[in-house]
Amino acid sequence: MNVAVIIPLFNGARWIEETLNSVYSQERLPAEVIVVDDDSTDASPGIVSKRFPKTTLLTNERKGSSHARNVGIENSYSPLLAFLDQDDLWHPSHLKMLSEISASNPGVNCVVASADCFSGKEPSYSPMPQPAGPFDPWERFPFTMGIEGPSVALFRRDFLTSAGHWQAEGTGMGDILLFLKATSRGPLLRTATITVGKRIHAHQQWLSVRSEAGTYMKRRLAVTRLALEYRKAAKYDPASEELFERRWKALQQIAALVDAEHNVDLEAVTSIAERLEDLLDDQIYRHAFYCLMGALFPVHDVDQLRTLRDKSFQKLLDVWPRNAQMTRHAIESLIGEQPMVS
Repeated sequence: MNVAVIIPLFNGARWIEETLNSVYSQERLPAEVIVVDDDSTDASPGIVSKRFPKTTLLTNERKGSSHARNVGIENSYSPLLAFLDQDDLWHPSHLKMLSEISASNPGVNCVVASADCFSGKEPSYSPMPQPAGPFDPWERFPFTMGIEGPSVALFRRDFLTSAGHWQAEGTGMGDILLFLKATSRGPLLRTATITVGKRIHAHQQWLSVRSEAGTYMKRRLAVTRLALEYRKAAKYDPASEELFERRWKALQQIAALVDAEHNVDLEAVTSIAERLEDLLDDQIYRHAFYCLMGALFPVHDVDQLRTLRDKSFQKLLDVWPRNAQMTRHAIESLIGEQPMVS
């Protein structure tokens, strides 16, 4: 089946040539390569038009990356759609591998590869094929995803059409909503094969999305609420609804904890801790505090993130109730651990 590659572009002159070279180096070339420029003010549109004449270059007039992806969808015809961020890279085997997994599993909405998060010159790929198995981001709902962004995924067009394409514009969380929608009727397939290089740098969109922690948490609450209502409408697993509602209420408490941390409200921390102890379940404790870390510290440097998190979490333990044992243990277990930046 044909694949369309869609790349949102905004002031990506320093990366877009290398990114497109990785697309045109694919062992199985895509039928369509579409770059949607979001009113860039640098040389990036010119790089695309002059150096990659086979690429379709469209404009989006500063409407955001989710809208840009939708413009690409609407101007493509292929039954499979791959979305690549302007600063990420693909190993030559990437599209071939995901296309073959998709062809062997026609009932699956989405298949994903794994990524190496890199900040140097080149990612560390591991292209030896690994079996694809079920992966369900709802197991981490609503705190983390376990999927390294749009660049790892291959979607079926018919699913995207039924799901309303990319949504949640202005939140920077369109991928969260889409991956949760894609798995509202069953898991996606994921392979541990690393064929994506996810570039980590100081100009990434997610850094600006998280620059104001309170706003970020309100957006996350809104987007995960939309996903939960979509899942309920799908009626895939009604028995799980109570669990996800309880976890979503726990996310409200994480948002309250963000506010308490900023306001140094020790009394609020104690009451929040007690509520989290009641709301969270064994499988999700660590993910909840990973979400807290992401909200409090929007930084791209791993060492800096670890230092900030460890210092903050140690102070948090000083006021965390001793009787809130499970949440306390989750906080303790993250201190010193190598964090993932994404």
